[in-house]
Amino acid sequence: MLHEVGIELTVETKPFAELEAAVIRPRNFEILLFGQVYGYEPDPYAFWHSSQSKDPGLNITSYHNKMANRLLEEARGIQNLEERNRKYEEFSKLAIQDLPAVFLFSQLYLYLLPGDMRGVELGKIALPSDRFNHVNQWYRKTERVLRY
Repeated sequence: MLHEVGIELTVETKPFAELEAAVIRPRNFEILLFGQVYGYEPDPYAFWHSSQSKDPGLNITSYHNKMANRLLEEARGIQNLEERNRKYEEFSKLAIQDLPAVFLFSQLYLYLLPGDMRGVELGKIALPSDRFNHVNQWYRKTERVLRY
């Protein structure tokens, strides 16, 4: 589709170690298709604060915005989750407006379980394997036993 609008593109795939050393660390790219994983704490500071734009920082787009920096710094100091999320929401609106990157998708994990499965509490899942964090509490069949 890029070719149709006059953009010539050569796709190169590289092993991660080479990608990191030859492309990401020296910021040697014009277009890069890459992902971010936040983990359990959705703190975008490492990926978007301007102090992280030089290697070894992870702000590989070299995004610089004073208001974004302020929001990210303030969010890190807030203990209240709702209040911190409001700061992240403000930052998200600003990043969408500035468009330092094209956000293609957000990973969604969907897990199907049998209807009679009990004791499952998935909670927060940062990695696919997290769905098994409390597997020892799962059960399917129970029966009452009369004890004398």
